[in-house]
Amino acid sequence: MVEAPPGTGTRQTVPGSEVPGAPGSPRKTASFQASEPTPPSRETLSPPRAPENEEPCLNCLDCVAACPARLLPNHLFHFARSGLDDRLTTYRVADCTGCGRCTEACPASLPLARVIGEARKKLAAAPTPAPTPIHDPGPGRCPTQS
Repeated sequence: MVEAPPGTGTRQTVPGSEVPGAPGSPRKTASFQASEPTPPSRETLSPPRAPENEEPCLNCLDCVAACPARLLPNHLFHFARSGLDDRLTTYRVADCTGCGRCTEACPASLPLARVIGEARKKLAAAPTPAPTPIHDPGPGRCPTQS
């Protein structure tokens, strides 16, 4: 209990919890927590997990360091095994030279170059759709003529 200030002529007591700043009074605090953005971890950069009957990729990234084309052979290998042809194209499988350095560097002895090479040949043999014109000026009209 806190007493009223002297000289007021009355003696009044007020609970300490009602006096701002007194011990035991509620304090206002921020209701949010600031958090730092977390950098990507090895788990977020690693390729999808291999099926149970396949040799596991160790995610050591030795194949990436050995690749002269600066590709991600560990990703390309798993995309090829999973049949994700759109991902193979996105990750530039056509740029693979087939040198085999990724296979030599792999401590798990995965057949990276062979599987990636097969996927590259399969995609190269697949028919490509005809490109659609951006602008069709109509019959008999050339877009460069005025």
